[in-house]
Amino acid sequence: SILGHDVMEDWEAPYMAALAAAACKPGGRVLEVGFGLGISARAVDSQPVEEHVVLEANEEVLGRAALWADEALQPTTVLGGFWQELVPSLDDESFSGVL
Repeated sequence: SILGHDVMEDWEAPYMAALAAAACKPGGRVLEVGFGLGISARAVDSQPVEEHVVLEANEEVLGRAALWADEALQPTTVLGGFWQELVPSLDDESFSGVL
C-alpha cells in the first residue's frame, strides 16, 4: 500500500511483467510513469535496456524508487515530480518504450 491505500493486487503482477516485457522489446530507453510498488520496475530491470527512466510524484515512493535504482542491474534514472511537468524536459522521441 501507498499512503494507506491499496495500489496493486496479486493478480496484477503477471500483467505488469507482460507490459514491461512489451515496452522493453525494442531495447533502448524505457520510460516508466510511476514507480508504485516497483513491480514493473523489477521486470524492466530484468531486460537488456539502454536506460530505464522512472518518473515519480509521491515523495515517499520517490525515496523507495531512488534506493531501488541504486541497486538496479540496468542503468536507471529516477526523476521526482509530476509527469506533466517532467516530460517537457525529456528529449522528443528518445524512448523506445513507455509504461
